[in-house]
This record gives sequence, structure tokens and C-alpha cells, in this order.
Amino acid sequence: MRSINKDDSLKEITFSQFYEDNINFGTGLFSLGLKEKRFAVISETRYEWVEAYLVAIMGGGIIVPLDKELNIEQIKSFIEFAEVDCIVFSSQYRNSIFSIAEQLTNVKFFIDMDDEEFDDL
Repeated sequence: MRSINKDDSLKEITFSQFYEDNINFGTGLFSLGLKEKRFAVISETRYEWVEAYLVAIMGGGIIVPLDKELNIEQIKSFIEFAEVDCIVFSSQYRNSIFSIAEQLTNVKFFIDMDDEEFDDL
């Protein structure tokens, strides 16, 4: 499996590493009380998107994959309609997500894939 580094170079990832990354991320999310919750994920195509998607469904949650081509009002509508508890997003969507954050009363966690703490969850 391959992932793209921040400098746009390819990084080889073994299935063992992929499994370990998913277990670690899932453990972090579940320690926040997010087991069996509703997640939205929006980003460009990347390793962390797949990780967020799989962790949500492995934990019995519901995943709401948001199309990166949606405008902010459509994103807000989907998040509200699905009663999402947590949004996982890349830095490309940080400003958009935070511009509507106060209106998303059901959302308790906003997780930026590009934040250094993402790897520590």
C-alpha cells in the first residue's frame, strides 16, 4: 500500500502498519467516547481518509463520507441531517468546517487530519 507524504513523495505502508495505525486511531477515538457514533469525513483522497472511514465502521459507527465537491451549505446540511458526532477533515477544509462549527450543535469533536495530534489519538 502507498501513502503520500506531506512533500508529495510516496511512502510504502505495510498491511501490518496499516492495521496498527487503525487500532491506534480507533483506540484514541473510542477513549473520547466515540465508539458506535456518527462520523463525517471530508478530504482529498489520502491515507487518513481511508483510516477514518475504516475505524468508524470497525467501531460499529456510522460513516458519512462527504464529497469534496460539495459547497459549505450542502456540507452543513448533510452533517445536520445525519446528526454527526465527529467530523474528520483535512486542512484543506479547516476554514470551511470552522466557519460553520458553531451552527453544528450535535458535533462534539472536530479532528484535523493534518494536526500533529491526529497521529497521537
